[in-house]
Amino acid sequence: MKPDALEAAVAAGRSLAGVELGPLDLSRRKLAGGKLAGARLALVVAREVDLSNAELVGAQIVSSSFDSARLVGADLSQAKLREVGLRGAALAGAKLVGATLTRVDLTGANLTGADLTGATLVEPCLAGAVLAGAKLVGTRLLAADLRGADLSGAELEGVLATDAKLSRAVLRGARLVRSALPGADLRGADLSDAELDGVVLVRADLRGARLPKKIVKTAFVEARLSHLDAKDGELDPTLEGADAGPVDLEDADLRQSVLSGLCLRGANLRRTTLELCSLDGCDLRGADFGGADMRRAILARADLRGIDLAGRNLEMVSFIGADLSQANLAGATLFMCMMQDAKLVGATLAGAVLRSTFLTDALLDGLIIERAAFRGMDFDEVDLRSLRLRGLTLHKCSFVDAEMSGMDLAGCDLSGSDFTRARLGRAVLRGAVLREANLSTAHLEGADLSEVDGKAAYCGEARLRGAKLSQGLWRFATFTKADLRHANFAASDLRETLFVEAAAGGASFPGVRLGHADLSHADVRRADFSGADLSSANLHGLRDEGAEWRDASLATARRTDPDRRAAELFQPPPRPRG
Repeated sequence: MKPDALEAAVAAGRSLAGVELGPLDLSRRKLAGGKLAGARLALVVAREVDLSNAELVGAQIVSSSFDSARLVGADLSQAKLREVGLRGAALAGAKLVGATLTRVDLTGANLTGADLTGATLVEPCLAGAVLAGAKLVGTRLLAADLRGADLSGAELEGVLATDAKLSRAVLRGARLVRSALPGADLRGADLSDAELDGVVLVRADLRGARLPKKIVKTAFVEARLSHLDAKDGELDPTLEGADAGPVDLEDADLRQSVLSGLCLRGANLRRTTLELCSLDGCDLRGADFGGADMRRAILARADLRGIDLAGRNLEMVSFIGADLSQANLAGATLFMCMMQDAKLVGATLAGAVLRSTFLTDALLDGLIIERAAFRGMDFDEVDLRSLRLRGLTLHKCSFVDAEMSGMDLAGCDLSGSDFTRARLGRAVLRGAVLREANLSTAHLEGADLSEVDGKAAYCGEARLRGAKLSQGLWRFATFTKADLRHANFAASDLRETLFVEAAAGGASFPGVRLGHADLSHADVRRADFSGADLSSANLHGLRDEGAEWRDASLATARRTDPDRRAAELFQPPPRPRG
């Protein structure tokens, strides 16, 4: 069909469905509204052709040129275009639903409001194209060139854009949802006011880009956000004129996003929302977290040296393996934080409140903790000897197997804490509060526990040889099977205390109150009970050879019960043979 006949047929409203055209020159022809569904066009030259509102559903166009063509409102749904030139073409409002475009040149084309739902574009050139308000739902953009393209207000949902070139692209107000742009080049792109939700930007280059405020569930793994990522510190020349300063995420919503391993040195994170945001392994030195909501953030293995987190609410933040050396956490609240293997060398926690936080294997050398309050902390197996804990409150903390030898814990409130197997030899706990604390099997040889309030403390099998426990309150405490040899309990209140099977040879109990105490089967040989009050104490099976009882009150003490003793020593006869 010749151009004139084709133009006449279109003007007459005839259907040209399935027509085969080419080679043919249709440049500047008036084909608006043409019914060309399923048409096959090959080697067609149609520059500046008017195909506005044309029906090209399912059309196949190969090796043709439609540069500067007018296709406003045209329907190209399910069409297949291969090696077609559409430079500067007008496709505003066009429908390309389910279309396949392979190596199509759309440089500078206008696709404002176009619908590319389900379309596949393989190696398309869309440099400088306008896709403002376009709909890209389930669209595939493979190796697409979108440099300088305008996607303002576009809807990108379920988009796959592998290795897309989007440098200097404008995505202001665009909506990117559940889309993947792995390896995308977004250098200098403008994403301000855009919305990113569930976007994959793995290995993407966003240096110099203007980032949006809403970045939810978005993955930036191995991405580059800062010029500091450049090799040898050189600024990428393609970013000339772009913002090459630190990453600016002020006021951003980064909930559940993944920024693992990024260089965010000096980043502006003021007032960001970081709930469940992964900053694992990031370089965050000098970053500004002022006013940020950091609750439940993941900062494992992050470089936070010298960071200022003073006064921050760090509820359930993960700092596992993070470097917080010289960090300022003064006045911060750390609730259920994970700080195992973290470096806190020279950091300050002055006035901070720490609750149920784990510090196993953390490095704490030079940590400043004056006025800090601890509750439910996990110090298991931690070497705490470099810390100055004197006078601090450490309620219900766990010190299982902790190294605390020789530490000054005078005046500490350690109520309800667990010191099972803790090493506290020669430690000073003078005036400390140990109410309901667990000191089972703890090493307290030579420790100073004078004037301690240890009411209801459990010291079963504790090693207190040579310890000072004078003038203390140990009522209702348990020292069953404890090693108390040569310990000094002078003038202490030990009423209702259990010393069952305790080894207290050579111990000093002068002037103590032992009313209703249970010393059954205890070994108190050569111990000193002078002036002690043992009213109603249980002395059953007591081994007291060489003990000093001068002026002791023993009138109502219960001595060994012969029948009970006989029963305890009873050995059943051997069974008869046979």
